Amino acid sequence: MGLAIPLWLFEDEWRPYLIPGVMIFVMALGLYLHMLKNNIMYNCANGISIDSKAEMHNMIVCIL
Repeated sequence: MGLAIPLWLFEDEWRPYLIPGVMIFVMALGLYLHMLKNNIMYNCANGISIDSKAEMHNMIVCIL
């Protein structure tokens, strides 16, 4: 039983898209595995850091 990969993907006209696509996939997979290995969690899923309120309060106190 072989892989269900379309043969037209390996033709010469698709090679400029295939090679960079594979490279990007390998780099993204490597970064994802690095994130899992080092237990890096997202602390700003919506673009705002969880510690933003405390950091801004401390900055205002330092300025005053």
